[in-house]
Amino acid sequence: MAMNSNTFDSADEFKKAFNSGLVQLISTNQSAGTFILVLANFIQHPLLYKENQSLLSEAYFQLFSHYQQALNSGVEIDGAADDINVMKSIFDIGLENIKHSTVRYFDKDDWLVYFNHLRSFRPERMSSQKVKSINVEYDSKSFNFNKPFLKKEIFIEQVLNKKKVSLLYNKFPFADYHGLLVIDREKEYNQYLSEDIFCYTWDLYTNLKERIENLVISYNSLGAGASVNHLHFQTCIIDRALSISSESWAHNGGDNKYPAECAVFNTITEAWHFINDLQLKNTAFNLIYTGEYLYCLPRKLEIVKNKFIPQIGWFEMAGSFSLADEENYFSLEESQIKDALREVSQV
Repeated sequence: MAMNSNTFDSADEFKKAFNSGLVQLISTNQSAGTFILVLANFIQHPLLYKENQSLLSEAYFQLFSHYQQALNSGVEIDGAADDINVMKSIFDIGLENIKHSTVRYFDKDDWLVYFNHLRSFRPERMSSQKVKSINVEYDSKSFNFNKPFLKKEIFIEQVLNKKKVSLLYNKFPFADYHGLLVIDREKEYNQYLSEDIFCYTWDLYTNLKERIENLVISYNSLGAGASVNHLHFQTCIIDRALSISSESWAHNGGDNKYPAECAVFNTITEAWHFINDLQLKNTAFNLIYTGEYLYCLPRKLEIVKNKFIPQIGWFEMAGSFSLADEENYFSLEESQIKDALREVSQV
């Protein structure tokens, strides 16, 4: 997709380009993958959904008709298997019964809990698999961001500071303007940080945050929520500060200890030494660039399943919780939040 030259000039320009790209996708491409991606992003923005509801409904019924014809004639349906399975789940429920995203606020400690119905259909991929190492060789046969069917999901692709940067729409977003940032995607790096990539991302964030207010860049290692073993970061715009950045926490100079172990950095050299040491020790971790700091949260490598918060990646480690179960969404308590973070944290 061609990028407007003003996209990175401000948060407003970025949001405008992001939304326009979604409308263009649903207007010109009637595939299952595109429909899922656009629907998932639209239901986070009620006004955008309302303005484009007719486009979405038209695409839905065209896909439904196509699937019914294929089923009746015994013809195999075109598309990625994951997308086909998700689309079948949407058909089973009906478009009108997909619930829009909502949020609960906890005044104490600034916890945020989101209900995200559509993420209940998301393929887990590597995020649910037991891994013995955070450094696993790249496998071109596994899901990766070079798959041809993902090309249309690229929002921006250009060379920045001598590296090719691809920003894809997140098909199952849990934050506003949520993207997947892939650096030099054709080089097929695995989900493991080199010093070069780490320094590049640090500088990229430093430059972009001056223009795009409330920008967040994050990273999940394998064993800490990463579902794809192809080097990528996540980007989003979060207008309400993450709990992890609250001045009340000890890692920010406050009096209260955060439930998870958390290191905070504002210098690149110190940060890289800490992160590289984690990698050499095979310790999983999450990274969150927000405000003026980089937060690093070491994790237990083994998967710790929590019945209240089934998936814990960087977003949850930062104090925001995306739940696909509506009962959990309404009943989740602060004590359960703290227990879940303690369970996965590497002390």
